[in-house]
Amino acid sequence: MSAARRSFRTGLRPGDLLRLLEEEKIDHLLGSPVQFHMMANHPDLETRDLSNLKFLTWGGGPYRPCPLSTR
Repeated sequence: MSAARRSFRTGLRPGDLLRLLEEEKIDHLLGSPVQFHMMANHPDLETRDLSNLKFLTWGGGPYRPCPLSTR
């Protein structure tokens, strides 16, 4: 059996979200295309271990090719 925990946040800055993803070993992230774009272009992206992140789910608008896949 595995445990699950949900964390709902509002108003996070992309650097704070990247830190939270790493520290909490988050494996599924629900966000908006704008949030993903901001994280993909944040300078901290290169220094964060996001190896636990397995799923990105988005809503709130159409999504162009994932900017995270270009790194």
